[in-house]
Amino acid sequence: MATIETLIAQIENPALREKLGREVAEMKKRLDWGLVFERHLPENVRAISAPTKVGSVVWERRKTNPRRMRVRAVDGQGLVVVAEPEKTAAAADASTERMERGDVLVEQDFAEPVFPVPTPTDVVRNGPADRPYHSVICGENYHAVQSLLTAFEGRVDLLYLDPPYNTGKSDWSYNNDYVDPNDSWRPSKWLAFMERRLRLGRRLLKPDGVMIVTIDRFEIHHLGMLLDQMFPEALRQMVAICINPSGASSDGLARVDEYAFFLFFGGSGPASTFEDFLGPESKSSASWWESLLRSGSAWTRVARRNLCYPVFIDSDGRIAGAGGPLEGDDESARPIKHGKYDLAWPVRNDGKLGIWHVNAARLLELTALGYAYVSSYDEARKRWTLKYMPSGGVKAIESGTLEIRGRGPKTRFCWLQKQARSPKRCGIAAATPPEGPAERTSSRT
Repeated sequence: MATIETLIAQIENPALREKLGREVAEMKKRLDWGLVFERHLPENVRAISAPTKVGSVVWERRKTNPRRMRVRAVDGQGLVVVAEPEKTAAAADASTERMERGDVLVEQDFAEPVFPVPTPTDVVRNGPADRPYHSVICGENYHAVQSLLTAFEGRVDLLYLDPPYNTGKSDWSYNNDYVDPNDSWRPSKWLAFMERRLRLGRRLLKPDGVMIVTIDRFEIHHLGMLLDQMFPEALRQMVAICINPSGASSDGLARVDEYAFFLFFGGSGPASTFEDFLGPESKSSASWWESLLRSGSAWTRVARRNLCYPVFIDSDGRIAGAGGPLEGDDESARPIKHGKYDLAWPVRNDGKLGIWHVNAARLLELTALGYAYVSSYDEARKRWTLKYMPSGGVKAIESGTLEIRGRGPKTRFCWLQKQARSPKRCGIAAATPPEGPAERTSSRT
């Protein structure tokens, strides 16, 4: 329908345009079933080597926020352009400027044929000469995949897709522009966007290949239905990926995960293997530690004022104490020094104060045991990063599931992680005075 409406708008005869518009409006009132979306016009593409002529739409090249312009005249390698949209002829004449062909990208309309061909631009050699090369293709993803079909159609084992999640932010473009979060066609455009790329991707796969598509909560149900509709022959499974153990949410329940759809074609499937992804046995050394600053837009200072307090940092970069919660409403008045100590506050990415995960008393207890430390200091933002071990890790050490094997410069722990099959050795970092659970420390490092 979206394509039909666009074509109707181009009809010059007003009577015919109006009549066709009424007929299409009646068609849209009919009820459809299943996953229904419009096959919107394919996206335009900005090409480097496309011919430039009078009337062509061009975009500034190598600009963070490029302008959209139209070519008014061509003079050798020079162009006379005017910024779009043109309001009046006088305004257009007043805003013309000269540019070189090499400084612009030419926008090619959906109706113009595009024949993408990979062009080598550079080579970086880091490994031995006899090792295989990796290739990075920089370009519009649809045409990048299209260019691979010539050499790799039906030859790829695994295809991993990480599409735009259509969150409502300015995170993906359509027809060379960001889709307005309030655009009523936004979900439909996203489905049309995805369908074209999924069809191309399937052509790359072997008959028994595997496709993985990641997504979050915004489009998980639409994507699942689309995959079922497009690939009914595949075995489809969805898995949850824990990305934030602390949870993040602006409203309602805290979210800890995103999702991945696995599509197994031609009888392929996951290999049978042992791995406890949710248990402590699978955690790497970094996984036992979390930022002391609580993440999520809901966790501001207003939410829990008692958890917004300064942490004293000594000259050696260690936690030396903690102060009381900040009084008053003027966050900019918070002190940054306390005698000889620097003060670390729970500063969020937006510059406002948030909250710590634990209160001051608990933090000092964890520090004394080696379960909290100073990770780093951001000079540009004047912000300290502190890490702590949540209760799950503390209980694992206290129960003997994790055996401490030694300490590093800032009382870093090395432990032997006990498992049912084979032990794994991991290392984690902590800042603490020398005292601590020394009874579990052995002479091995």
